[in-house]
Amino acid sequence: MRARVRLFRRSDSPYWYLEIPGPDGRPVKESTGLRDKGAAEVLRAARELDLARGAAGIPTAASVTLLDATAEYLAEREPDLASKWWGTVKGFVRLQVIPAFGETRVVSTILSADVARFRAGQVARPDLRCRSRCCRRQFVPGKAAAWVCESCSAPAGDDVKRIEPTTVNRLLWAMGAFGSWCVERRYHLENPWSQPSFAENGEQPPPIGEEELARIFAALESRPRSRFPWRQLFEFARETGLRRGELARLARRDLHEADRLAYVVSSNRRGLNKARKTREVALTRRALEIVRALPRRMDGLVFGPIPDARRAFRAAAQAAGMERVWLHLMRHVGATETGRVGASLADIMRFGGWASPRMATRYTHSDHRRQLEIQDRREAARAQPAPTDDRGQTPKRKEGA
Repeated sequence: MRARVRLFRRSDSPYWYLEIPGPDGRPVKESTGLRDKGAAEVLRAARELDLARGAAGIPTAASVTLLDATAEYLAEREPDLASKWWGTVKGFVRLQVIPAFGETRVVSTILSADVARFRAGQVARPDLRCRSRCCRRQFVPGKAAAWVCESCSAPAGDDVKRIEPTTVNRLLWAMGAFGSWCVERRYHLENPWSQPSFAENGEQPPPIGEEELARIFAALESRPRSRFPWRQLFEFARETGLRRGELARLARRDLHEADRLAYVVSSNRRGLNKARKTREVALTRRALEIVRALPRRMDGLVFGPIPDARRAFRAAAQAAGMERVWLHLMRHVGATETGRVGASLADIMRFGGWASPRMATRYTHSDHRRQLEIQDRREAARAQPAPTDDRGQTPKRKEGA
């Protein structure tokens, strides 16, 4: 006989409830977190199907709420993830995922269609740090998928900062890892968080030559009343291709001048990169000169915590005739220069610490000046006379050569 799941309403709650037969035969009551009866009926049918599968010996998912599952997942992954990224994922779960699905929602009842709707609503939503000018309140979803002021329902204007598809992709990839974790724990039979990525902006950084770099470095060095070595930081980032966090964590003990290498520190454990693997980077002679010229810090770090320097970056951009300048741009410059000297794809991947060729090619650029240089070489090679033998004839190619 198939176990029946009863749907009922309580007078002290706006949500529908389920009455499910427990392991000992006694009914267990739990909230669906849903106000709509049609959606609650779908959930009731899914729970009834799970009970029927369990009685037939078919694998079923455990009944775990989204709040409990995400809390368990975040606690388990905290030692492995970088603290900043772990905090980002935690904030996304707490401020977006839980309110959208409900903290009492059972993980196994979340379908791919539910995640697709949630994913679509994340694109172009106002940043959580944005406030409406009318009431200084946050924006909430309104009618017709519009974002309005939480207090007076005034629509969000075009001047409000929106979430980019790139950011949504990164956050949904993190939730995809959570979905795989749920499948391993039998909290779900499939991973509904595995969604296709949004198309990202493929615009490349502006081409930068030696003249532009010289003006950027000069503008960073001439910043008045600046005690932080901005020019040395940018030059070192260009030479090594290190990220901002890696530069801030780099210590003197991670440098081996005799071997001209530095161990990269990207996580809480020294010597491990973002993939929790040991990574080292080769140091150019200019990189060694920069390190030797820097004063030694009491904490043993090379640069230490990197402050915010938006004014310095704006001045550097104006000096170089660019729209903006940022520290991560030097990582693009370093990878591009590595590729221009004839380095293989494997060499470029090792330079930047990338695990996939896709990321290596994303950071390696070819601008118009590089194309002109290649075309000049091509034209010069075409202008050279063909090789001849002693009789002044062009030698014939042998078969199979």
